Amino acid sequence: MIDDGLLKLLWERQQFFCKETTKYLLNKNVEDLSTKERIVLSKDYILSLVGECKEALDTFSWKIHRLNNREDFDKNLFLEETIDIQKYLWGLMGVWSITLDEFVEMFLKKSQIVEERWKKEILKK
Repeated sequence: MIDDGLLKLLWERQQFFCKETTKYLLNKNVEDLSTKERIVLSKDYILSLVGECKEALDTFSWKIHRLNNREDFDKNLFLEETIDIQKYLWGLMGVWSITLDEFVEMFLKKSQIVEERWKKEILKK
């Protein structure tokens, strides 16, 4: 299991980077962005997330018209692309000043909902 301190360190590192890039790109602190500016910045983050998801997908041989060669899979490249996804996702949360505590609370709440739905709909228990 991951150490809480390490998770906090990773979260804070990404939030620092989000704040620094926002300052550089928009010449404003994240905290000073208007809702409209946050929405525009969110669009950019989400489009970047889509691009990174495509890059992660491209680490697999998935195209139906191509020879499926599983031996070509590069786990490290896949890991790198999924880290890019995570960094953009956490950066997006930083745009909206979401805290680590809020993230953890909502993650656990949503996990409960999804798991209960799975049991009810799929496992029928």
